[in-house]
Amino acid sequence: MKKTVLFSIVTLLMISCVPLLLVSCESETRYARNFVLTNEQKVMVENSNLFSLELFQKACESEAKGKNIFISPLSVSIALSMAANGADTETLDEMMDVLGFGGYDIQDGDEFYQILLQSITKLDNTSKFKIANAIWADDEISLLEDYKNACKKYFAAILETIDFSDVDYCIDHINQWGKQHTDGLIPKIVDESIVTPDVAVMIANAIYFKSKWAKQFDKNDTQDKTFHNFDGTTSTVPMMSLKDNEFKVGYFDDARVLEMDYKGGKYCMDIILPNKNDEFDEFIRKLDGKKLGNYLENGNEEKVYIEIPKFELKYNIGMAELLQDMGMERAFTPIADFSKMSDEQIQ
Repeated sequence: MKKTVLFSIVTLLMISCVPLLLVSCESETRYARNFVLTNEQKVMVENSNLFSLELFQKACESEAKGKNIFISPLSVSIALSMAANGADTETLDEMMDVLGFGGYDIQDGDEFYQILLQSITKLDNTSKFKIANAIWADDEISLLEDYKNACKKYFAAILETIDFSDVDYCIDHINQWGKQHTDGLIPKIVDESIVTPDVAVMIANAIYFKSKWAKQFDKNDTQDKTFHNFDGTTSTVPMMSLKDNEFKVGYFDDARVLEMDYKGGKYCMDIILPNKNDEFDEFIRKLDGKKLGNYLENGNEEKVYIEIPKFELKYNIGMAELLQDMGMERAFTPIADFSKMSDEQIQ
């Protein structure tokens, strides 16, 4: 009997020429300006952001010092929330607690994501923003109707049966899905190390975001300049620059923050630069929701000179150990309870 529930998190964010981390909306007035949340859903946004921050901190702790980290907590939380719809008892409680929805019913979380997914990608017509969800169940596994209906209704997920014993076909089929929903920029999302005959269910989320800056960089202003690496060394990199433009900037005791809007003004990127490079690990460890909110909400418009290196990031990390460390222990063990996903025992 197949027993493995596999969570596959697929994320690509292509923004102008810089791929960046996308996190769920930080507050109603910043990233969700055109849709309305209830007071409870606003609290859920704040809690979800705390999950995002903790996941980032755990990823930083798990990696070698100086390695680049590139994750999308929004993608992780969407995939896990789909899985949570199939969980019960302590497994469900742990998943809800870690995701920031402890004390809420699973339907409360579902309705929150339904509003988010229906609205966040449609704030303007100048950016290309797509979120796709998929669930593949082995043809020996029968998913319960209530589970399938919830994933379709709240997450707009496609659900398909597939023969995971035909590993080559599954790899090709799932990779084609990933390629389709990232405009061909991720041609390979799984391989034989992930897809095996033991897989019962695979849950995937893909995010694709592409936009132009509201205030464009001129290619002619890009020059090779010195970049200071985390380990104290320097590298010569193509450096984009922009001057004599107003941006929202915040100056704090331990960091500087720059906010840059994308075309249309509905989405933005915040760059947080610690003041002391040699204390970066400590800076990340001490970062909390209140401090992050202070960084993002406070600042003033002023003319600044900006230099940002052109870069491309590819990153892969196993989430199970990080999530277990955050308290989601049962979901990745033989005692996991996914009895609301299928009558067959899967884990």
